[in-house]
Amino acid sequence: MTVQELREKIANLDGSTPAVVCEEDEASLHFFEIDDVAIRRGKPSRLEDGKAAFAFDTDGPASWLFINVTPA
Repeated sequence: MTVQELREKIANLDGSTPAVVCEEDEASLHFFEIDDVAIRRGKPSRLEDGKAAFAFDTDGPASWLFINVTPA
């Protein structure tokens, strides 16, 4: 998802609506509070299983938005 796609999805929400991250695994749901967001530079890649990976590097070719979370 890009920042623009995220903006479009939340554009019509009330500004006081809480935002959390939900992760679902085979056993249960996990909820996380959003602490911060930051743009970080680095080198994106793919793991053998196809999942996205990112190596932080101030000289990297890509800028990604990272959302920092803590368990709720």
